[in-house]
Amino acid sequence: MKRLTGLAAALALVCMAAWAQPAPDKKIETVIVTAPKFHAGVTPNAIAHDFVKSFAAPTVLRDAIARWQVAICPDFEGLAPQYVAVMEARFRTIAGQAGAAMKEKGCKPNLSVVFTPQPQDYLDAIHAKNMDVLGYHGATAISHPIQAWYVTGIRDNRGLVFVDKDGTLVIDDCNNGCPPHIGSTSTVPNPSVGGWRFRPDLSSDLLYVTIIVDSSKTAHNTVGEIADYVAMMALSRTEDYEDCQLMPSIANLLSPNCDDKLKPAEITASDIAYLRGVYKMDAGATLQIQQDQIAAEMAKVLPAPANQP
Repeated sequence: MKRLTGLAAALALVCMAAWAQPAPDKKIETVIVTAPKFHAGVTPNAIAHDFVKSFAAPTVLRDAIARWQVAICPDFEGLAPQYVAVMEARFRTIAGQAGAAMKEKGCKPNLSVVFTPQPQDYLDAIHAKNMDVLGYHGATAISHPIQAWYVTGIRDNRGLVFVDKDGTLVIDDCNNGCPPHIGSTSTVPNPSVGGWRFRPDLSSDLLYVTIIVDSSKTAHNTVGEIADYVAMMALSRTEDYEDCQLMPSIANLLSPNCDDKLKPAEITASDIAYLRGVYKMDAGATLQIQQDQIAAEMAKVLPAPANQP
C-alpha cells in the first residue's frame, strides 16, 4: 500500500465536460482545525511516530522527507470558478500554517490539481506527452479517487538542484568513511556534498506535483474536505492512500478501512502540526532524525491518554 502548466493546454484533448462538481461547502472563509481524541494508554509520541512513518513517503534516491523549498504556485482545473476560489483560499491558508511559501496569483504553476471523471485518460495523456512530470518511476495507472505524482530533486550544499532520475545515484558510503556522497553517470553533474553521517547536508525537494481527482468518485465530498485532503498531499510526499491513521485525520478521508469517527470533515490540529513539522525539520538530516523532529512537533498538540493526567 506504500508504495509543466503549458502542459495543461496540450492535454486539452482529454474531454472534461461531464464531471460532477464537489458538494457545496459553507465553510469557505477559514480553515477550522479539530483536536484528536485517542484511546487510553496510547501515548502522543507513539501516535505521532506511527503517523509520520505511515503517511510521509521518503524519496527513493535520497531516502529523506521532501518538502517545497521554492514558493508554490497552484493551479486548479476542471472546477467551476467558485470552487476554484475555495480550493485556492484553503490551500493558501494551510500552506501558511505549515510554513510553506506561496507565489502570488498569475504565476507559472508548479502544482497542478485536476478534477476529471476520466482520470486514466488524463494520466495517459500526460504520460504520452511528458512522463517526466510524473516523477521518478511515477505510477502509470489510476488506483485511487485522489492520487498524486511528485517530481523530486536533491539540493546540494551549494543550492544546486538535481532532479531525481535514473542517472542520479545516492551512494551511502558511511561504512567506509563519511560523509555519504553522490555518484552519477557522465551525463549528470556531480552535486557538492558536505555534512557527516547523521546529517548528509543534502535535502530532498518537491519540484512539481500533479494531483488527479476522480470527480465521479468524490462528488459526495464537500469542496472543503477535498481541498484539505489535497493540501496534505501537495505539501508532503505520500504514497499512503489506504492506511487508517490511529488518530482523526483528513488523511483518512478516503480510506476504505477507517471508521467514520476517524474521518473529520476538515484538517485537524495534528495534521497542521505534522505539516509544520515537515517545514521545520532539518532538511539535511537523516530520515530517522527528520521523522523524530516531525513527530515531536505533532506530539505538542496531541492530548495525553485518558488514563494519564
